Amino acid sequence: MQVTWGVRRNSTMTQGRTRTFEKAGVTPGKKLVELRLDDVSGYEIGQEISRPLEKGEMIDATAVSKVRASPVA
Repeated sequence: MQVTWGVRRNSTMTQGRTRTFEKAGVTPGKKLVELRLDDVSGYEIGQEISRPLEKGEMIDATAVSKVRASPVA
């Protein structure tokens, strides 16, 4: 499942990315990510997902760290 959030102007995206949002009929977002789910039957294209997290609820998260290399002396 692809998920987006935020708002982005069409003029700041490639034509391919613009067509992806137009085909789905959703407003372009700042970030587009894919989520692996076992069952997506409970979701529709363009649906807003807004389930709040409960205190103490655990989630899995993955991130990419970018490190600037220091010059070699």
